[in-house]
Formats: sequence, structure tokens, C-alpha cells
Amino acid sequence: MALIAGAMVGANQQALHERGHDVACRITSVTQRHGSQHINYEYRVNCDGGAPSTINDTVMPPEDVTVGQRVVLRYDASGAALTSWPRTPPMAKSR
Repeated sequence: MALIAGAMVGANQQALHERGHDVACRITSVTQRHGSQHINYEYRVNCDGGAPSTINDTVMPPEDVTVGQRVVLRYDASGAALTSWPRTPPMAKSR
């Protein structure tokens, strides 16, 4: 099971590397959703070029998110790979 999950993550990262592009976005809102075992977060984003429009806490952990913050996301417009957040220092927050 772990091998399958590892292969899927690797394939996703390869697809992002080959087809994805970096897009600058501003986080416009944070919504907290209470599941049966977890609290999940969904973030609305306004990105250059219009997409993506939402991301979730699998892309960015909630402790790294502030409304109004500018971030750079790696995005695959074909939808074949999940959006990711490069683990580099976030862009400066605007005031």
C-alpha cells in the first residue's frame, strides 16, 4: 500500500514538473470545515490568470496561511496533477 501511495506522489510531482507552471496568488479567505475526525481548511485564492480559485490544507498548512498573503503555487492547468506549494519562504504579506 505504501509503495502505491509513494508512486502516486512521485507521478504527481513529475507531472507538475513537466506540465505545471508557477502562478502568483493572493489568499482571499479561509474556511474551516469540521469533519468527523479532522478540521479541514479551504482557501479561496485570486491567482494571476484566474486559476486555481481554491486550494486546501493538503497544499498549504493552516499555520502558514494569512488572508491577504501573496504566495506562489505550482499549478497544472490540465488537471492531471495536484496543485502544490513550493517549500520556499512565502512572498511578503501586503498590508
